[in-house]
Amino acid sequence: MRTETKFFCEKCNSHYDNPREATDCESSHLDIVETEGIVYKKGRCYPKAIVVTFSDGIQGTYGL
Repeated sequence: MRTETKFFCEKCNSHYDNPREATDCESSHLDIVETEGIVYKKGRCYPKAIVVTFSDGIQGTYGL
């Protein structure tokens, strides 16, 4: 029987043979530090768009 150990990035679930590579992958993903705006359509449960600010200061709009 053969056993293999894999290391996973906690943010994107990519797998690696080396723990350092998994840690580097985790570090490469930016965190959302603030949600600035959420836009809803009348009568809808889920937002139409969300504006977020990432840990590097860049804003992104998701949805629409």
